[in-house]
Amino acid sequence: MTTSLLNKPFFSFFLHILFFLLHIFNSSSFFALAEHTPSTTSLFGNNNTEAEALLQWKASLHNQSQSLLSSWVGISPCINWIGITCDNSGSVTNLTLESFGLRGTLYDLNFSSFHNLFCLDLADNSLSGTIPHEIGKLRNLSFLALSSNQLFGPIPSSIRNLTSLSNLYLWGNKLSGSIPQEIGLLESLNRLDLSSNVLTGAIPYSIGKLRNLSFLSLFENQLSGSIPFSIGNMTMLIVLALKKNNLTGPIPSSIGKLRNLSSLHLYRNQLSSSC
Repeated sequence: MTTSLLNKPFFSFFLHILFFLLHIFNSSSFFALAEHTPSTTSLFGNNNTEAEALLQWKASLHNQSQSLLSSWVGISPCINWIGITCDNSGSVTNLTLESFGLRGTLYDLNFSSFHNLFCLDLADNSLSGTIPHEIGKLRNLSFLALSSNQLFGPIPSSIRNLTSLSNLYLWGNKLSGSIPQEIGLLESLNRLDLSSNVLTGAIPYSIGKLRNLSFLSLFENQLSGSIPFSIGNMTMLIVLALKKNNLTGPIPSSIGKLRNLSSLHLYRNQLSSSC
């Protein structure tokens, strides 16, 4: 019976049409699926996404450091990535890995990817190299702690762009060169600690523009010259530590304006009498 049906011209034509329609349906379904299946690139959106920037930096760290960041997998840093906090829109606001035992540099951290980063705390690790100029792209940063690492070289002048900073901690490194004049542009600063480095040159006069500063520590460097008269403009100061430098000249009379000052450390310099 089956053989006789296959031999009939009409039935044979019908089968050809049926196979043709099935072929078209399967092909269109495949292309539709392909169009709706995201590629690896589209999952990241573009080369500057926060997830890709973090994974790129992780890959640049020493092997043991990478294992410490084993939770950094996938494409969503807001889901169980250690040290990461996000806002309601899913954007990274905090990168906090203090005392985490990280070894590596900051060169491969794409700072321009983090438009909403509020806090960057990498203190007390073993990070080396210089502070990249690109750190100035973190324009919304309020808290920056790179203290107690092995960073060297100058404090980048691009720091002038971090006008939202309220806390800047760079102490306990091997930073050299002078304190940039641009430091005076960070008028939101409340705490500034550059102590225990090898900074040289004079304390910039522009530091007097930091009228909201309550804590200023520059001790144990190789700073020279006199204490700038403008320091008397920082009337909110509670702590002023300039000890263990090579400062010379008299203690400026303007220091008498610092009515809130409760802790003043000037010893082990070469200061002279103002008489």
